[in-house]
Amino acid sequence: RLAREDGDMPRAYRELSTAIGLEPGSPVAQREMGQYLLQTNQPQLARNFLERAIRLAPEDRTAQGWMGCALTRLGNLDLADRFFQRAGQGDWSACRQAAPAFPGAAGVLPRP
Repeated sequence: RLAREDGDMPRAYRELSTAIGLEPGSPVAQREMGQYLLQTNQPQLARNFLERAIRLAPEDRTAQGWMGCALTRLGNLDLADRFFQRAGQGDWSACRQAAPAFPGAAGVLPRP
């Protein structure tokens, strides 16, 4: 987390990859990788890691909040809103306020 927060993305990736390799069942490592992927504009991959984090620790509000951000970026606003509601307020709240008024506004259309 510290490397990511300091903006040292190559080091953050190396450390997260090592953490997941050593302990793939760690919900914190999965969540942190999801946050890293959101920060590097990879919302689909972020969604995958956040989904694993939530499966491993269903009570993790932080993972749920960031899942809301990933889903917002992917244009799934209805599902994103459910995750935001479960998570409550947090660092992820800015994602909710930045959501487009409708799914097509961000150039992302929902799947039929």
